[in-house]
Amino acid sequence: MWAADTIGRRVLEYSAGGKLLLQFGKSGTTFGQFQELSGIASDPHGNIYVTDSLNNNLQLYSSAGGLLAVWPPSGALKAGRYAGTFFGPESMAVSPTGVVYVVDRGGSTGRVLELSPTAKVLRVWKSRGKAIGQFNTPFDVAVGAKGNVYVSDTGNYRIQEFSSQGNPLAVFAPHVRGFFEPEGISVSHDGHVYVIDAYDSSVRVFSPQGKLTATWK
Repeated sequence: MWAADTIGRRVLEYSAGGKLLLQFGKSGTTFGQFQELSGIASDPHGNIYVTDSLNNNLQLYSSAGGLLAVWPPSGALKAGRYAGTFFGPESMAVSPTGVVYVVDRGGSTGRVLELSPTAKVLRVWKSRGKAIGQFNTPFDVAVGAKGNVYVSDTGNYRIQEFSSQGNPLAVFAPHVRGFFEPEGISVSHDGHVYVIDAYDSSVRVFSPQGKLTATWK
């Protein structure tokens, strides 16, 4: 299991029993260093992608902790400033085919970037609003076993499900405004969706069809 230690500015790997196996990273603004780790995910080959919301970059490491690439590959990485592709990259997920999805929360709208394994921009999902397929401050992204993409659309109080090409498929919204503030999201192998609800500090569980089946408090 991999973990992003935001305060310690490092990446940690643990065994299933909780034993620390590996750690790498330190504070800084140059490549291979971190200011604010915000997202972490592994690809089908075991490589590790890490987003840094203050350095405005996406870094790729081997499973042994060796730096493989940084995007954008050049230019100033100054906190709070736009640097190439990213403007405040936060959560991220990698599909079974290696496609990378990044929630980029900077600017006035928030957006989801769909990237190739080498961080080439394939699509930008960016449209502010309340309609299906639009976002208002997206927070997290997850990919299911079949490749569908789930986005916690926090400002619209809902979860949206998309095809791998960005086509809207479903909306999960169990409550009226103010009673569901989805943030973290994860999808199990059998398609159940687990959502951290910041409104009442709960975890909500949805069936693959979007039905609320459990609330853990």
